[in-house]
Amino acid sequence: MTSRLIWLCLICICALAPALGADVEPKQQLQRKFQEAVELYDSNRLAEAATRLEALVQQLPESFDVHELLGMVYSSQRREQEANGHLQKAARLNPNSAAARTKLATNLVKLHKLTPAELEFKEAQALEPTSYDTNHNLGEFYIAAGKLPKGVPFLEKAYQIKPDAYDNGYDLALAYVETAGGNASAKRVVQNLLALRNTAELHNLLGEIEETSQNFVAAEHEYETAAHMDPSESDLFDWATELLLHRTLDPAVDVFQHATERYPESPRLEFAWAGRRSDAALSALCRTAASKRACSLLLCDELVERPACPRRKCRLPADRDAA
Repeated sequence: MTSRLIWLCLICICALAPALGADVEPKQQLQRKFQEAVELYDSNRLAEAATRLEALVQQLPESFDVHELLGMVYSSQRREQEANGHLQKAARLNPNSAAARTKLATNLVKLHKLTPAELEFKEAQALEPTSYDTNHNLGEFYIAAGKLPKGVPFLEKAYQIKPDAYDNGYDLALAYVETAGGNASAKRVVQNLLALRNTAELHNLLGEIEETSQNFVAAEHEYETAAHMDPSESDLFDWATELLLHRTLDPAVDVFQHATERYPESPRLEFAWAGRRSDAALSALCRTAASKRACSLLLCDELVERPACPRRKCRLPADRDAA
C-alpha cells in the first residue's frame, strides 16, 4: 500500500513539473528583459530601452519598477507628457517611496505644473525628513519659484545635514543675500565653503555680500580675486562696475578694456567701453552700476522669470539622480 502511494506521488510530480517550469521560466525571462532595459538606460540607449519597457509594461502592468523606469526613459527623451502617466502610476504603486515622488515632481516641473510638483516634493520631504536630498530638492524648488522665505528653511536643513555640499551651500548663501538682513548668515556659509573649495564664484558672491554690507574695499578685493581666478565675462564685468561704482575710473577703464578685448561680442561690455567716450553714457553706466543687483540685460548673465536675479539657475534633481 505504501509503495503504491509513493509511486502515485512520483507520477503526479512528474506530470506537474513541466507546468511548474513553464510558470517559473517566464518570470525569469521578464526579469532578465528588465535588467537589459536598465543597462540600455544606463548606456543612454534610450530608444532601445523604451522599446523593451513598452513591451514589458503590457506583461507587467502593476510593476512599480517597470513603470518608474519607463517614465524616466520618456522624461530623458523629453516626452514628459507620456512620462507623467507612468511616474504617477509608480508613485501610486509605491506611495512610500520618496525617490518615486521626487522623480514625478521633477517631471511635473518640466511640464510647468508647479502646484502638483510642490505637493510631490513636500510629500517626499515628509517621507524622509532627515534626508539631505529631499530637503535640498524642496528648497531648490521654492528658490526657483522665487519663494525665497519658503525655500531657505529647507536649504538650511540640508546644509545642517551635509555642510560640505557645495551647490546647496552656494544657493543657501545666495538666498540669504536676497533676503533682508541675511548678509551675516550668507558670509558665514560662503567662508565655510571657501575653506573646502576655493572658487571664483564664491569670491564673487562674497564681493556682493561685502558690497551690500557697505564694506566697499573688501568688496572690490573679492571681485578682483574672482576675476583673476576666472577671467570670465561676468567676473570681469562685476569687478569693473565695482570700480566704476566708487569712481575709480582709470582702473575701471583698464578692466573694461581688457574685458572687451577678451569678449568682443558682449553687448554690456561694448556699451560700457563705449561709455568712456561720453560723459552722459558714463553717468548712465554709473547709475546702472549703483543698482547692479536689479535684473537687466546689462547685468544678469541670463534673464529668468524670477523676482530675484540669481547668478545661475537652480538645480532641480536630474531624472537619473533624483533622490
